Amino acid sequence: MILNGSNLKDQSKNDSQATLTIGQTIVFNTKKRTSHSADKPRHTLEREPPLPIYIGMNVHALSRSKTLIQQLFHMGICISYDRVMEVEDWIATSSCERFREDGVVAPACLRKELFHSWRPGQPRS
Repeated sequence: MILNGSNLKDQSKNDSQATLTIGQTIVFNTKKRTSHSADKPRHTLEREPPLPIYIGMNVHALSRSKTLIQQLFHMGICISYDRVMEVEDWIATSSCERFREDGVVAPACLRKELFHSWRPGQPRS
């Protein structure tokens, strides 16, 4: 209804991404009313949809600009710079743990049984 008004005939499936973007932005910027809300941040982890995380991570990957990310955060478009750093740290830590568990350093996007691996000391097949 935000995009096309109240007429259902004007709505189409092509608007689904725009609708999802608007919905996630609304959820991200909604304040939770509590008696002591003054000491809590506006954006909470309980209401952190994928879009603001994606925008913050993507802007950081492309520009490495703390100022730009903080400006977008204050406009309610993406997560804060500190949260971007927290997510990047979590990704790096989980990747290192996976490499340690697998016993080999390989891209996380590899699928099992798609490539043959060889370790030094093993006969090649």
